[in-house]
Amino acid sequence: MPETLLISLYEALRHKKSANLDAKHICDTVIQKLASKHNAILTTDQIKKASYDILRRYDKVAAALYQATHTN
Repeated sequence: MPETLLISLYEALRHKKSANLDAKHICDTVIQKLASKHNAILTTDQIKKASYDILRRYDKVAAALYQATHTN
């Protein structure tokens, strides 16, 4: 599962020279944020929302790309 998130974040960050590193750090941040909630089960929507919120604070273009590819 973390691999899927990492790839998804990388795709949104591809326009940056540091996309690989940025995607890894943001993936780690998303996982930490979700783990801190102590939920036994995480839904796809929770993961998408946390990812989008973190991306939005980091890079608005990446957040828009992520949101465009992850709509229901």
